[in-house]
Amino acid sequence: MNNFLRLSCLSSLVLLYACTGGGGDSSDTISADDADPVTVTLPIAYVKRPLPSTPPNFKAPTAFSPGAELIVRNPSGFNGEEINLNSKIRAIVAAELSVSSASLRLDIKDLETSYNGKTLLFAARVVPSPVATNLEFTTWNLWQYDFVSQQVSYVMASPLLRNEGVEYGSAQDTAPHFLTDDRIVFSSTRQHIEQSNQLDEGRGQIYSTFRQGLIAGEEEPSSVLHIFDPDDLADPITQISFNRSHDLDPVVRSSGEIVYSKWISTPGNDQISLFRVNPSGRHSSLLYGYHSGDGGSAGTQVEYTQARELADGRLAAIIKTADSPTLGGNLVVIDEENFVDNNIGVWPQLSRVGKGQSTLTGLTVRTDSQRSSGGQFTAFYPLDDDEQRLLVSWSPCRIMVNGIATPCNVVPEASDEVLAPPLYGVWLYNPNSDTQQPVVLGEEGYYIAEIVAGVERAFPGIAAELGEVYSDLATDNQALLVIDSIYDLDGLDISPAGIAQHATPGSADFLARPVRYMRVTKPIQDTYEDILDPPNYAFGVNTNQPMREILGYATVEPDGSVAVAIPAQTNFTFNFLDQNGHKTSSSRHNYWLYAAPGEVIHCSGCHDAGSTVPHGRTDSRVDSSNSGASNLGSRLGYPVTSPSLYASAEGQTMAQIYLQHNPPRQLTLNPNYIDIWSDTALVTAEASIDYSYPADWTDEDSLPAGTDNIAAGKSMVRKNLDEDKPSRIVINYEDHIQPIWERERTDALSDTVTCTGCHKEASSVIPPGQLDLTGVPSDLNPTEHMRSYHELLRGDIKNALDGPGGNVVNRTRTCVVDVLDADGNVIGTANQTVNITIGGNLSSAGARNSSRFWGCFNASVCGRNNIAEPALPANCTEDQDPSLSTPTSGTYDHTGLLSNAELRLLSEWLDIGAQYYNNPFDPRIVP
Repeated sequence: MNNFLRLSCLSSLVLLYACTGGGGDSSDTISADDADPVTVTLPIAYVKRPLPSTPPNFKAPTAFSPGAELIVRNPSGFNGEEINLNSKIRAIVAAELSVSSASLRLDIKDLETSYNGKTLLFAARVVPSPVATNLEFTTWNLWQYDFVSQQVSYVMASPLLRNEGVEYGSAQDTAPHFLTDDRIVFSSTRQHIEQSNQLDEGRGQIYSTFRQGLIAGEEEPSSVLHIFDPDDLADPITQISFNRSHDLDPVVRSSGEIVYSKWISTPGNDQISLFRVNPSGRHSSLLYGYHSGDGGSAGTQVEYTQARELADGRLAAIIKTADSPTLGGNLVVIDEENFVDNNIGVWPQLSRVGKGQSTLTGLTVRTDSQRSSGGQFTAFYPLDDDEQRLLVSWSPCRIMVNGIATPCNVVPEASDEVLAPPLYGVWLYNPNSDTQQPVVLGEEGYYIAEIVAGVERAFPGIAAELGEVYSDLATDNQALLVIDSIYDLDGLDISPAGIAQHATPGSADFLARPVRYMRVTKPIQDTYEDILDPPNYAFGVNTNQPMREILGYATVEPDGSVAVAIPAQTNFTFNFLDQNGHKTSSSRHNYWLYAAPGEVIHCSGCHDAGSTVPHGRTDSRVDSSNSGASNLGSRLGYPVTSPSLYASAEGQTMAQIYLQHNPPRQLTLNPNYIDIWSDTALVTAEASIDYSYPADWTDEDSLPAGTDNIAAGKSMVRKNLDEDKPSRIVINYEDHIQPIWERERTDALSDTVTCTGCHKEASSVIPPGQLDLTGVPSDLNPTEHMRSYHELLRGDIKNALDGPGGNVVNRTRTCVVDVLDADGNVIGTANQTVNITIGGNLSSAGARNSSRFWGCFNASVCGRNNIAEPALPANCTEDQDPSLSTPTSGTYDHTGLLSNAELRLLSEWLDIGAQYYNNPFDPRIVP
């Protein structure tokens, strides 16, 4: 038997006493050895809570669960003097609000201590009764307690500062942790930089929220990392991380870097893993656990929480489900130096022997609701002493037997057994001897949720700022994105002809390279529901896609490499485009990135979403398959390229060579291409490509009437209020796509036509291709969308005439089907109407998924995706004459009817999700 259990379970009498609580002074004893200086001289603090009816959810950091008690045990003697800080907190808030202390409800969490062991940090939310009425007017605040003076106070003395934005659901500050100086890193919904960005974009002061993983109606602003500097009176709070979900539980390692739990919640991703970042905001990187959600018991997805550095420098964490019904999980030690996931080593030793994590105590601990013979943990705190001891909040395994909580080791396992309520108490655990000693015994109906000690620790170092920093870009609040080759997939060259061949000017492979551009987009942050809650119809046919803006385009060099300046301190993502400006993949890159000013984000290449090869961890980057520049004899570089674009070292990519001779490429609003690489003394330069918008599309303030049918002030190119910042592309269907169908143009017969001139419904006329492109209200939801939007993107019932010169009706068949009784026996027949359906012309998955539409303009198959009707079954009869149903494809030559700019606009709109609106503050959808 493990000694952790042996000490507490030597006999049934000892077991029942230690595991179910008890009376008398002995419950206050840290150990039986009163000569141990740790048990006598260290103050400890813990949060005691009543057992909840609904387990708390780690993904809801601002949730309010009153009833928590913050208790400090000062080392004034062997038993310790207990001080309940709730009364001190109530007194301060009661005086501030001019209410009685008795009317205040408290929630307290996120305990931490200073490096000298004299100060306790924590987060508290105090709400006057009735809570339902007053909760929205209160915030989580950071507090501090001096172990010596026994005084409690706010961390931020100014009520204006600590409650800034409470009326918008902001200023929720949690999880404080001291940096190596007097500054404090914490998680907060303040989002100062994000708010500033949104103000510049003319949207008003809004707050990022998220919806995945929460119950409808419980949306809350994203909580991300900030730093509070008490010495900076002008700008005391700085945002250092950006996330559409939460960045939680920051802790500072001895190296000075911050490790925290990041919740990534995007389509196809819902995981909390460990990330790291420097206090400067630079070098944000995955650390461990992104593909280790299965690192607990089978059938559970565990999240990586409460990371802390042990005395020997290793990292430990609690792994548990986000809303663990038993309130706890397993305490594991993580080998993040050698592993990026539980079963995946850092590059290049992906299959190294061993595991990335192991149970710290050696106990058998489950992370589900089944019998866990080793109990479970809900918190821990390293004491940083020579014996590497820890304080842990641990609950033993107990089973209900005849209404009595009974230790698991005296009850045979049964399929219908019922776990007893957890009994988390504080224990002192020695990993060297694998023994424990009781500190605070568990109490029925309560649990110890957190535990820390006022232990003196070495101050952490200053986090190393590794890698290159572009100071010029930092001045302009930009960063640099570098990709060795977008043809590299987890270290493999997946280009059709090989990277080297595509990078050789004049060759057929150079001209046929599959990628030409990169499109960079940013999400439009969902607003806090009390400010604005856009209806689902505003997002269009695919409500899973957020509203997006296009930040711009960058050239992908012939070898697939990229080096482009990007906006710093902004969530962004990207996709790659072919020479037609179409997204090359049917999937979207749904992982949102960000960078600090001047930072360089360096990627080897792309990543298969289904692969577990490390991706996104800066010190485990897969070697690039792009061999880069070679020795050409007279110079270093690429064959048949301009002599002026020479390399300074073998292996340099084309993007790195470009950077060597030029300032970084900037994002542009137009995906244009000019061949700078071909040595024109040897080969002919590749033809340029121009997909620029017409000039009169891009004037935000006024557009010439009648020139392009875009209303004044509705340009898709939107300037920032700070005109030093680049413009963005914002596409709304009614403003920018519908005008394409209504714009006059000249066809192949030199006739002046409009799309809506043909594609419109009449009483006895079926539109060509059964496609109505008019802007009349949709017949599906007339108050929300135009008809053309649904006609393009949704499937439909095929149309027919009910007779020669008759009315347009649905194309149907009447089929005789068997009628069955409850036992499946045929008891008769009945007539059933069967609709003949046709698919949509466009797909919100992107332009490449809309080939039937694009075929109209490139001499390919044009029209809906089912040319022939299905054969008539023997049990069916036609309701209409099939000859009175017009064909849905190949009815007209559209070649050349749409301009390059129009085709570009349509493709970028489809590629970002075919949203109906991409501005949640559009007055047409604001209630």
